[in-house]
Amino acid sequence: MTSADVARHAGVSRTTVSMVLNNNDTAISEATRARVLASARALSYVPNRYAANLRGKQSHLIVMTDPGLDQSNPIDRFAVRLQRALEARGLRFERVRELEADTDEIVRRWTEHRPWMLLSILSRVNERMADALRAQGVRQVMIASDAEVGWASTMRVRSDVGLLAAKHIVTDLNHRDIALIRPAHDTPLEPILQQYDELEHYATEKGAKVRTYHLPLNRDDFISLVRQWRIEGSLPTAVYAHDDVYAIALLNALENQSISVPEHVTLVATQYTNLGRLITPSITTISPDLDTYAETLASEVARLHAADSDEVVSINPSVQARINIEESSDFPRISEPTFRGPNPRTDQP
Repeated sequence: MTSADVARHAGVSRTTVSMVLNNNDTAISEATRARVLASARALSYVPNRYAANLRGKQSHLIVMTDPGLDQSNPIDRFAVRLQRALEARGLRFERVRELEADTDEIVRRWTEHRPWMLLSILSRVNERMADALRAQGVRQVMIASDAEVGWASTMRVRSDVGLLAAKHIVTDLNHRDIALIRPAHDTPLEPILQQYDELEHYATEKGAKVRTYHLPLNRDDFISLVRQWRIEGSLPTAVYAHDDVYAIALLNALENQSISVPEHVTLVATQYTNLGRLITPSITTISPDLDTYAETLASEVARLHAADSDEVVSINPSVQARINIEESSDFPRISEPTFRGPNPRTDQP
């Protein structure tokens, strides 16, 4: 039970509840005061004195929830940059693991180091949890969202990665038959980055055909897909892969079926690691500008902290994606692959 529940029950603001329960209500009418006290009694609400004490001594700690993904994911890379940017502004930064637990336990674990702000990129935070965090003295709750939510500050996480990939494949290289390879199950970032939707929307608008394939990161699945293309004569002229690891898996499968990149297929991927630059042919990648995003977010957090503000804000930085053109898209396809009978390495005689 939080002051927000009392406010909703009484039909007043959370500020009014705080003023009444802290005997700072000289500007509040007697009727409103009585209604707040009645709601507090009805809900058995007791003000959290720990939170009040915490607000009296401002914390400098910013906590970011950690979904526990592997270290190649963009959230991990972004967190390293954000920590550096926050520490340069005199703030501390820690990551806490997301838990499979009830709300009370999650809030207790997330607030045990007394953070000033809780930041969630892959948000499990809902309105009830945000209220509980504030009841424990957290001044700012910020989540990643493309839309304002009203009950928490929001930051927009989008960098036009898919749009830039589409422009390179469709406009620069004039491809009209594109395969989009994405994980069997979307990673948590996809609803935020929307890179696949961007690519498909732009490509179809320009008259290109986009075929989408959901694949696990498994060698046999990639070889099976490429073999299907070869047998059916449906090899796309360009492929956009989920990331550089997926691109490498596809490159190996194409080579297994005697299909060359970029001579037969153009290959582009999102850059989450630098692996695509270390192989032959090197892979063209699109990467979000995480440094700029981290600096923008750190500046806004520092501004809010300096004012000790619980203001609900929306951060919408202008962050551009960058293209790194390498050998895999150095020129459009110049020839059709020629298949003469079964592939002795993979087909049964």
